[in-house]
Amino acid sequence: NPGNATAHNERGSAYVANGRHDRAIADFDQAIKLNPSYDVAHNNRGMAHRLKGDTDRALADFDRALKINPSFPMAFHNRGLALHDRGDYDRAIQDLSQALKLDANNTLALNDRAIAYGAKGDNDRAIKDFDQVLRIETKNAVAFNNRGIAHRNKGSYDRAIADFDQAIKLNSSYAAAIYNRGTAFH
Repeated sequence: NPGNATAHNERGSAYVANGRHDRAIADFDQAIKLNPSYDVAHNNRGMAHRLKGDTDRALADFDRALKINPSFPMAFHNRGLALHDRGDYDRAIQDLSQALKLDANNTLALNDRAIAYGAKGDNDRAIKDFDQVLRIETKNAVAFNNRGIAHRNKGSYDRAIADFDQAIKLNSSYAAAIYNRGTAFH
């Protein structure tokens, strides 16, 4: 339906999932034209811009989504990712923390905040967040791998290897964990 903002947003999301970001942006543009206060479409267009590497446009869309809906955890999460892409780890952590205040069990935001802490060199805070992810999702191979990286960065090689081993046990073809385990044997 050409006059249905939701239909354009949904089709745009399908295009994003298939890597067709320009087509997605065109659909999100149309959804926003039909409904300028459609916070989800602004957020989704921001994701498409981020995936294209256009952080400025992504941030502008996330800002608009949050102006429309200041309690939108996904927009805080996505803006945090865009800020991380820019190397603005402190602001990324603020946004990811706000996403978690609005959705406490969002393990993706928790994992991404831990990564931002690690990027800042605060491996202890990163490990605490990865621990929390693993309390919620005990079989999350990515979180085990990422926590292993934080342990390795702290020089805790035995703990790092144990985490990489667990990630590999959960996903035997997890190339990053296999590589990371190799780097922990120094």
